[in-house]
Amino acid sequence: ILAITRRHPVYVHSKMMIVDDEVACIGSANINQRSLDGCRDSEIMTTYWHEDYLATDESIPHHDIHGYRLHIWASLAGFMDNSFRKPNDRECVKLMNSI
Repeated sequence: ILAITRRHPVYVHSKMMIVDDEVACIGSANINQRSLDGCRDSEIMTTYWHEDYLATDESIPHHDIHGYRLHIWASLAGFMDNSFRKPNDRECVKLMNSI
């Protein structure tokens, strides 16, 4: 059927990175020759941040990206735990390492 329709299967291998609950990068981009060549793989990536909600020495931001991370962690863990709100606390690290 591929020869008739000239369609090819699409494979998406996506990545996500959340930094300090203030920046989220989501996409398929890789750091390798195939991705950076410009003539082979098609890659896309988007970055989100909200300039009014940036981290400080005293606190992490509590806006959309923070909520997104909480949702992801609750989905991965299978439950929501209050310790997820402070990812740098020992209680949260211990809980996430036990999963």
